[in-house]
Amino acid sequence: MSYQQARDAFQAAWSVFLSNRSPRDFAEWREHKAFTAWKYAMWDAGCRLPTQTKSGQSRCFCGAVIDLRTAEQHIYSSHMAAANSLVPGAH
Repeated sequence: MSYQQARDAFQAAWSVFLSNRSPRDFAEWREHKAFTAWKYAMWDAGCRLPTQTKSGQSRCFCGAVIDLRTAEQHIYSSHMAAANSLVPGAH
């Protein structure tokens, strides 16, 4: 198979893949990516996740106080843009 044939086959497969995805699918992927990046940044900074404390409260590596109720919104509002900065089309 030549490079051009492989590229054409990929483009055809990618078109099928995209036709079966909604904008929400991509949003969920970006949210998952942001959460995973945040979780590893927390561990790298020596911080505990709220689920790892008896009180359910913790301090984010950025300094914000978070708990089980507020952690998800904090991640997406404060750290999602950084986690997705290398993703084409992520806004």
